[in-house]
Amino acid sequence: MARTTIGLLALTVASLGKIPLLVAAADSDTIVQYTEKNVNFCPTGFTKPTTSSECRAAMEHLGVNGEDYGGTEDESDWPGGCYHAHGYTWFNTNSGAADSNSKLVCVKNLDMSPDILHMGDSDNDYWATTSLYSSLGKTTQNVGTGGHTCKKVLNEIETMLDDFNNPDWVVLVCGENDLYGASVSTTFKRFKRVVEKATAAGARVLYMGTKDEPDSENLWGKYEQYDIKVFNYASELATAAAGSGAPPPLVAVDVNQGFMDLGNPNSLYANDDLHLSSTGYGYWDTWAVTALGAEGGADVNCVRWLSDACVTGDDSDDDDDDDSGCEDDSEWYKKRSPKKGCAWVGKKKNKRCNKKGQDGRRAKVACPVACEICST
Repeated sequence: MARTTIGLLALTVASLGKIPLLVAAADSDTIVQYTEKNVNFCPTGFTKPTTSSECRAAMEHLGVNGEDYGGTEDESDWPGGCYHAHGYTWFNTNSGAADSNSKLVCVKNLDMSPDILHMGDSDNDYWATTSLYSSLGKTTQNVGTGGHTCKKVLNEIETMLDDFNNPDWVVLVCGENDLYGASVSTTFKRFKRVVEKATAAGARVLYMGTKDEPDSENLWGKYEQYDIKVFNYASELATAAAGSGAPPPLVAVDVNQGFMDLGNPNSLYANDDLHLSSTGYGYWDTWAVTALGAEGGADVNCVRWLSDACVTGDDSDDDDDDDSGCEDDSEWYKKRSPKKGCAWVGKKKNKRCNKKGQDGRRAKVACPVACEICST
């Protein structure tokens, strides 16, 4: 098989800045290792990953993004098992052969029965989670993949749950990529089916909500509608589960409101104005650990978390009918445009109510009268 070299991507570990030969994972007994090139066997004490799921889980331990997974193949002229070549990692079901441009990925004690499984898009892919839950005594694997949608997660979740021996939790981040081309309704239906498959296998789901990235302003309205559907769905599932004394099957972290409460500064995002920075992930670390650590505590039945605290109630449109204290903020104005306040928003509310202000709030929050969310 002839394979086109798409470009050799550097595999880096932040602290070393070079390709590692041996990389110790969060568990000191776990080691994920590259062999030298032109080898088709693992050293003594190590084994080849036996499934594509195990191959993908190994990638994070090597500091490799899930988006650099090339796929599954059956090729006799490439190494068998999990290997790295030309900037991508592949899983070959064929016993294969050594190749001078490829090196195997070998594992020792890689946990394929984790307590927590991360799935979804680049927000999970770029999230360093190998030791995230160590304070809780919980293990995790991460198969997040940049560019993934809820649709793609739906196509693989049953296999993943089976290969990872039915984890207790699935930390799910998906929907934003779907919304580039699909409606809120379609995206939410995909999300529901993912949750249904996860809970049918005995897992609970922690959903990390959308966020108003600087580069996706045209999607902020859809993000909000999607989150509201998810939050209300979580409440519905929790009510049904409470009847049998079970905890909420779906728990949500209101990421966007949490970021808005901080002013949604650019420091939360990477230089591309789309993905999270280390600062942004720092908040995610705290919020996820708090939510998953609530088992057995006073907040065990919490359905929605905001800024590291449990909040109650849903986000149904009924709240829009409460006009008490409803007024436009006279000090709000469009970011970098001091003359464009709520009056300006009201002239073209259909286009302007999702505009971001100088304080990080959207116009629909600061100008509820102009946006006809409530009236005076």
